[in-house]
Amino acid sequence: MNNDVILSQFDDIEEKVEFLIELCKSLESANTGLKSRIEILEQGVKDNSDAEKKYAEQTEKIRYKIGGLLKKLNDFTDVSS
Repeated sequence: MNNDVILSQFDDIEEKVEFLIELCKSLESANTGLKSRIEILEQGVKDNSDAEKKYAEQTEKIRYKIGGLLKKLNDFTDVSS
């Protein structure tokens, strides 16, 4: 009878170990998917940051050109007056 109890306990342990192995595989798969998603999101953040920097540079160039044109107009109107 003792052997039957021990064998039953081994069966229970084996079942639980198999469940844990499957759970670990499932979690590893989910983890891989999440890591991939993080990489995609990080690249998106970098792309947005680069686009924002480029936009700021373009805005600064436009302001500089407008300032230059306004100065030329002011100089012209001062000379014409």
